Amino acid sequence: MIRVEKSREYIFKDLLNRAMNYGLGVECVHIDSHLKPCLSYKRKLIILNMNYHNQRLVIFQLAHEIGHFLNGDSFGNEIFFSPAMNGFEGRANKTAVKLLLPYYLNDLPERYASTADFMNYFSIPLSVEKVVTEQIQDFYKSSETQI
Repeated sequence: MIRVEKSREYIFKDLLNRAMNYGLGVECVHIDSHLKPCLSYKRKLIILNMNYHNQRLVIFQLAHEIGHFLNGDSFGNEIFFSPAMNGFEGRANKTAVKLLLPYYLNDLPERYASTADFMNYFSIPLSVEKVVTEQIQDFYKSSETQI
């Protein structure tokens, strides 16, 4: 089972603070439970649905939308969350995984790192599994070079 030092609430608040540090606003709304979050790059605003039917996915969705902003994905219109692995959606997923991994991997010996546990904790879609596995490996490679 995953050993996460910080609670989901802490991680969510920390990501909100990071978004603000990047110059992004985050509006938390309570709307239809199947409406996905979105990013307005032009307005520098993430709209999160706090009523989303899978509450455990909201943290990943927030990291994903921050990922769009960090990646410079500006298309003039709003960008809605998608677990797709191609193009800008795939890049946003990769950035989201990079943002979330330290909450799981910091001080965790590599032999205990589990793609499945990480994905389960954040309710990350199965389509992102390969990226998670690669990013876990990259995390430990970059940690080794810092020693």
